[in-house]
Formats: sequence, C-alpha cells, structure tokens
Amino acid sequence: MRRRDFIAASSGAAPWPLALRAQQPPNPRHWVPFFAALVVSICCAGQPTSAQGKDPLVACQALAKAQIPAVKLSLPTGGAVVSAATLVKAADAGNSNGEYCKVIGGIKPVDPEAPDIKFQVNLPTNWNGKALHHGGGGYNGIMPETLGVEKFGDPRKPTPLANGFISFASDSGHQAAGSYDASFAMNDEALNNFGALHIKKTRDVAAALAELRYGAPIKRMYFIGGSTGGREALTAAMR
Repeated sequence: MRRRDFIAASSGAAPWPLALRAQQPPNPRHWVPFFAALVVSICCAGQPTSAQGKDPLVACQALAKAQIPAVKLSLPTGGAVVSAATLVKAADAGNSNGEYCKVIGGIKPVDPEAPDIKFQVNLPTNWNGKALHHGGGGYNGIMPETLGVEKFGDPRKPTPLANGFISFASDSGHQAAGSYDASFAMNDEALNNFGALHIKKTRDVAAALAELRYGAPIKRMYFIGGSTGGREALTAAMR
C-alpha cells in the first residue's frame, strides 16, 4: 500500500465524546486527519536540527530527572516527571534499533486519587525529525510495544526507531495486570484519560522531551494502532 499523508490545519476541535464525564478540554492544537484508518500524521511548525551536536550520553542523562510543568501540556494535568533515562547503545545485546535514549515517567493527574499516565519515549541519537505514537489494546493498563516493527509492519524491515523516528506510548492512565481490567473506570479522570485525553497528554510530553533532547520541535508526528489503538487513532483524527 502506498502511504500518503493528508495534512490539514484544524480550525477547531470536534465535540468530545459524550461518554467523557468530566474535564471537558479546550480545543487541542495540531490534531489532523489520518490515513489508512490507523495512522495519524500531525504537522508541527519548525524544522528539526541535527542531534549530532550533543554528546548522546550527556544529553540522555540530563533527562533523567526532567520535570515538565503543567503549563507545557495543553490539557489539565499535574505536570509530568521523568523517573529514568537510559542510553541504549547500538551494540548492546538484543538491540536492533541503533542508539537511543529510553525515557520513562509519569503524567500526574489533577485528581490525587487518579493514577498517573505512565509513558515511555525512545529518543534516537540519529533523529529524522519525526515521531510515531503507538496505540494500545483492550482496556490498556499496560505499556504498548514501542521498540519493534510498527503494527502490521514487515518484520524483515528496520523498526521505526531504527529509521530515526522517536517512538512513544502510554498505558492510557491506569495500571493493570492485563488489558481487560476495567476497574479504573470508577475514577472519572482515569476513565476520561482512557477515553481520549491520554493521547494528547502523552503527545505533549513526547514533544517537550524532544525539545529538551534536540533543541528543536518535532517536524511531523504519526499515530499507529489496531483494535483500541485504531480507535485511539480515529479519536486523534477527530481532534
């Protein structure tokens, strides 16, 4: 299948799903149509600069305790905190993605009783200026795979991360032993995060980390997934 991007500037957001019971958000920015029913491409301003100018180890270590204030995220949160940042070298055992910085952390809720949104963002040393957001499955609650070939991709070909894409994902705002535990829905903020809001919150964190690592904005962003991840792609496209 030939992939073609459909890029458009959004003049406003579509109504958020009626199932979301609280936290009606302001109109998010940079949400645009998708292609092939699964992938969303988001066009952002600015041209990325090369990441070659920074020492990869020093740059990665600098992210280890990074904090992203709530004002950097366009939807209501308590901000985001990085809990670990590890440089994975190209020659490390089992790594086929080239050198990258693995960043994990959490997006803090507004409601102190709601869970964090756990995220993972992989920042390649040889960045191509683009990013790929991986969707989840079932009721989520676990971290989607971000290091392998994209969903429905050819396993014989390099992964998006190996091709220079930032790859990232989140657990959608709750933690569970499996993807079919819906007990999180007893909390309104956790339910709203699962329903839609985690997508933009996680996207904003990835964009902020890219700025910190590379000193430049993401040029273009994509979303890919199937099942729940496909619904998340459609949700992103409507924004």
